[in-house]
Amino acid sequence: MKKLLGAVAFVSLRATGAASAADVPAAAPMVTKSGWAPVNAWDGAYVSGALGLIRQHADINQNVSSVFNQTTIGDPLLGAGAVTTNIMTNTLSGTGDGRDNGIEAVFSVGYNFVFSSWLIGAQMDASWNRNKDVVTRMLGTNTNTGSQVVNSNVIVPGSHSTLATGVIDFSLQKNWTVSELARIGYFVTPKTLVYGGLGWSVSGFDLINNFGFVTSTSGCAAGAGADPSGGAAVGTCTFTMNGFTWTAGVEQDFGGWRGFLQFKSINYRAKDVTILGQNNGVSSRTGIDTFVPITVTTVQGMTDVRHVSASTLELNAGITIPLGVAFNRWRP
Repeated sequence: MKKLLGAVAFVSLRATGAASAADVPAAAPMVTKSGWAPVNAWDGAYVSGALGLIRQHADINQNVSSVFNQTTIGDPLLGAGAVTTNIMTNTLSGTGDGRDNGIEAVFSVGYNFVFSSWLIGAQMDASWNRNKDVVTRMLGTNTNTGSQVVNSNVIVPGSHSTLATGVIDFSLQKNWTVSELARIGYFVTPKTLVYGGLGWSVSGFDLINNFGFVTSTSGCAAGAGADPSGGAAVGTCTFTMNGFTWTAGVEQDFGGWRGFLQFKSINYRAKDVTILGQNNGVSSRTGIDTFVPITVTTVQGMTDVRHVSASTLELNAGITIPLGVAFNRWRP
């Protein structure tokens, strides 16, 4: 009997001890010497900077149409009631394309989520560059028509077409780009990520030419020192284009920072850039010739439509700083 009671008491003490041990909080995880626990090098926010090469391709289709209509009331020989009308029209069309290489600087911010061997995230890129592109030799048709009507009688009809082969220099400058991308990647090793991304980009362009004069219409402005009386001047059109974007790359963790090599492609949606002639409009003047009052009214207009399409290929190498790792490493 005493032995039985002793065994029961022993079991009770063991059970009580086990319950007490279960009530004791688990030990806190070990921290680093600086007092901060290490974090996942891939998860969370990051910033990056890169330099790279960019190759740009562009096509330009140009269609220019102009009309000059001048009506004169009064003639020294036919009298004050004579009406003379001179009409001249001109059309010019041509196509051209060009390619150019350049260097760009890219700054990015983003956020990653890691799930086992997979990574998904979002990233925004901002890049600066200044590519010059598209030196176009116009190959097309230049058509001129003209007629003179005096008191409803056609006096001087005429029309002719010529091949337009003059060199018109177009420089398409890509100044900046902002891209929004969704990324997905796979860890081939714990420190090596291969990834791809899809998104959309918008870029700012300048289209510069040395042909004719333009007004501040549709994003275009006349060049410095432009003379409305004639001659050549440089005109600049500033506009934006946007398009589908995809990326592919590989990224390596070096402990506290990551290095990456990335390929990026942007295919811009085509855009029509419209330029209006500086002298477009109606003008009128009145005078006296040999005692006959004469009134001259002139209507003229020029419209230059340039259909621009472009694409770019980029190869960038850069460094990524995970903000969580940086915070733990550099916080005092």
